[in-house]
Amino acid sequence: PSISKAAERGDETAFDFPKPLHDEKTYDFSFSGLKTALKYAIRDESRHACRQAGITNHDMAASYQLAICNHLAKSIALGLKEYPGVKEVHVVGGVSANTRLRALLRDVCGNVTLRYPSKIQYCTDNAAMIAAGGYFLVEELGEKAYEEFETSATVPLLER
Repeated sequence: PSISKAAERGDETAFDFPKPLHDEKTYDFSFSGLKTALKYAIRDESRHACRQAGITNHDMAASYQLAICNHLAKSIALGLKEYPGVKEVHVVGGVSANTRLRALLRDVCGNVTLRYPSKIQYCTDNAAMIAAGGYFLVEELGEKAYEEFETSATVPLLER
């Protein structure tokens, strides 16, 4: 939310942030390169390089927001191209509150129906939605909704 708010008064073309996985046909997401680029942009801004060029923190936020939104929209555009029979795209979670993303996705989706929560308070973190789903599942099924299990911090990631 803070990036989105700051971006409202910024120039989204002020910074040229990288385009993660740009040349790859994948639905994967990677924000690590973007985060590193932002780190260095902030460092350089603190050295007055950006201030001398008249670039503001609002410009940095707007450019960063656009890079993130373009990265997400690219995957949706790829999916719509690969699956031309898709009739609807649903955007959920906290990211669904971002108005810049919604605008980009309206362009990407074209004639495909774009759906997102009708009220901003419904644009909650996915973890909250999963917890709410679990709550209602337990309310409905009681102990039949889950199985007991043990956890261990020493389980290897790959089983042989």
